[in-house]
Amino acid sequence: MARQLREEAPAAADRIHVVEPGSSFQAAGFDIRSFGGQHALIHPQIPVVANIGFLVDQNVYHPGDSFIIPDGITVQTLLVPLHAPWSKSAEVVDFVIGVRAPRAFQIHDGLLNDNGLAIVEGHVERIGAKYGTEYRHLAPRESVEV
Repeated sequence: MARQLREEAPAAADRIHVVEPGSSFQAAGFDIRSFGGQHALIHPQIPVVANIGFLVDQNVYHPGDSFIIPDGITVQTLLVPLHAPWSKSAEVVDFVIGVRAPRAFQIHDGLLNDNGLAIVEGHVERIGAKYGTEYRHLAPRESVEV
């Protein structure tokens, strides 16, 4: 994939890099560490594809399409994939408990209607708080300082 991108965007070729799980590198002045390697299982009959999670500046963790917990790392801000064809609410809550970041915000929630979002976020907020995670929903275009 990186080779194809370099061919299709030669002006950006020097900025396109292959990243493996366990890599550390800098991008745009940020220190990045990568985790994972595989997308979460959707179904045994659907091939598993690559997935990399990224920890930015030892602060913000984006797991991609997985619930990979970055072992031995203290995460300050967790981006929580609330819903996907590969997840269920129990796994979402277990992920939040496992990472135990002081704060968390939603990602991957586009397939939920307002009722489903309220249910999943309610579980994450209530149970996450028992383990030290303050969950907050960000509205579209809303931002926070991390």
